Amino acid sequence: MKISQPLIHEIAERTWFVDELGTNAMYILEGSERSLVIDAGTGYCNFKAIIESITDKPYDVAITHAHPDHVGMMHEFDQIFINRLELDGETIPTEDRKKYSDLVKDGQVGEMFARCVGPIKAEGYFFKIARQHVGYWDVWEPKDEYICKGDKDTELIFIDEGYVFDLGDRKVSTVFLPGHTKGHLIFIDDMTRIAFTGDAVNHNNGSRFHAASTHIRYLLHFLEGYGKTYDRIFNGHTSYGGTFSSFSEPIAVVYNLVEAYRALLRGEAHTEVRPVHIDPSRTVELVVYGTDAPNSRLSKNPMVTPNVPPRLWEDGEEHIIP
Repeated sequence: MKISQPLIHEIAERTWFVDELGTNAMYILEGSERSLVIDAGTGYCNFKAIIESITDKPYDVAITHAHPDHVGMMHEFDQIFINRLELDGETIPTEDRKKYSDLVKDGQVGEMFARCVGPIKAEGYFFKIARQHVGYWDVWEPKDEYICKGDKDTELIFIDEGYVFDLGDRKVSTVFLPGHTKGHLIFIDDMTRIAFTGDAVNHNNGSRFHAASTHIRYLLHFLEGYGKTYDRIFNGHTSYGGTFSSFSEPIAVVYNLVEAYRALLRGEAHTEVRPVHIDPSRTVELVVYGTDAPNSRLSKNPMVTPNVPPRLWEDGEEHIIP
């Protein structure tokens, strides 16, 4: 018997991790006055119904980044909170609120955002695309009756570092940590002291939009600027593929990612060939660093994916390793 519906874990007081058939990790945080939802998954379930079965509070939906396994069910909601850089366009409206349909009409949606978000409302999208993305159908069995077919004209509310979601008896702060995408955000909850890091801090970090030296600085900003505000890390893929885990990442993963990028700058990076975490039939060469992490799921070490930027340094930057 295969699993056809998401697994839900309570990872802290009034804090739930939703494992959507191994594709991603979504989170629900309930406060005394409001709730916050972090990311909107791929589309193998009616996420809105799951949220409203857990909390009866009004809630906001915040997005770490606009990849299709994190915004797949955004059209179930009237509005989402996201960094404007995720639209990946050259010209972005200056208004704080703008309808997605207006952005399309105005030609102000970039290629990445249009590719990730545009097709989501199309019939059959998940079976055609997401099946190829995840694999592990020996464990999971998505069923058509559960597939999300949200069709709201979702409003985008743009936020950046410093924005705070006030839930009443808990506050969740927004931190800018780009690299995996241009406008990647992470969220730190002051009640549980958990940092929800999307794909910016995990075992397959990667960076496509900044030189390695810049990515180090963003990671150090997260460590040094906010390190005293969190004790645990839950990322956007807690429980990868066919594995089952609701453990947080060790804080050491951040240090090891910094050192992986430093090794690249020194020309001393160590690489290993590993199975792809979402498709074990394929392998990929990865930059790895650090000792075995106690709660790692599929890799021995924190690693940097091969889509690190072709530039190790920003143009004209003095070659001093941060």
